[in-house]
Amino acid sequence: QPVSAWGPGAWTTDLSLVKRFTFKPFTADLRAEAFNLFNTVNYGQPNGTFGSASFGQITSAGDPRIIQLAVRIGF
Repeated sequence: QPVSAWGPGAWTTDLSLVKRFTFKPFTADLRAEAFNLFNTVNYGQPNGTFGSASFGQITSAGDPRIIQLAVRIGF
């Protein structure tokens, strides 16, 4: 039977920057996004199955830093 346990906290910083360019008759948006900007390790929850060989061990982590760029053109 799973046992409730306290796990580590999580902390991330996400950032989005957008610049709009206007060229008649259309506009272009340039977007840069960063998720988990400072690449902070966010560990998962510990195994709560009592009697398991991995009881209390943390075997997962959250996503690393992800950066994406996008261009949107509007007419």
